[in-house]
Formats: sequence, C-alpha cells, structure tokens
Amino acid sequence: MMTTDQASTDRARRTAFGLSGVAVVSILFVFTSSNDAFRLIKIAPAALVILLVVGALGALGAQLGRPPLYLAASVLALAAAVLQFAQLGTTANWVGGNGSTMSLLAGLGFGFGALWYALRPVR
Repeated sequence: MMTTDQASTDRARRTAFGLSGVAVVSILFVFTSSNDAFRLIKIAPAALVILLVVGALGALGAQLGRPPLYLAASVLALAAAVLQFAQLGTTANWVGGNGSTMSLLAGLGFGFGALWYALRPVR
C-alpha cells in the first residue's frame, strides 16, 4: 500500500514527465508552414534549444526525484518568457518567437515552478 507522500510524489513525477513531453513535442511546430494562419507557435532555433533544455531538466528531475531541477527548468522557461515579452514589438528578438512562444514558455515555467513549490520541504 502506498503512503500519501509516495502517491503525491508519483503524481508529481508523472506531471513533470507530462510537462517535459509538452516542451519537447512543441518543437514539432518548427515544421509548420510559415503561414501565420496555421502556425500556432513560432519556434525559432533559440526557442528550440530553450525548450529542449527545459524538457531535459524536467525529465531528469522526474527521473532522479530531484525537485531543484524543476526549479531550474522553471527559472529558464520564465526568464525566456520575460525576455520574449520585453522584446515584443521591437526589432530585437533573441528568443525568436512571438506572443505564442512567450505563452508556452510562461506556462511551462509556472508548471515546473508549481511542482517545485509543492515538493519543497516544509519547515
């Protein structure tokens, strides 16, 4: 029989694998047409690398059971989202995305941040 702590940890691991899967699968949007009507998310090379690293950090954290890796994935995704937000409407675009890229990164960042917050030790 599972204890509640073990059950919540297992749910958190499944959630982390799910978020990591979203990060990695969203990379497939690189192959969509350049027509904005069909391109749901703009993924440029810099965003591709960021999403791969975020997905890898999340999956590694879930595999090893290390919540600080969720925090690292969260910080990276949120920093990229803030950078994308700061550069909206300007000629500089280091992440190479648009508002949809910013939303995806922010969602992943908040998701991994919530996982880390839920699993942190209570004092």
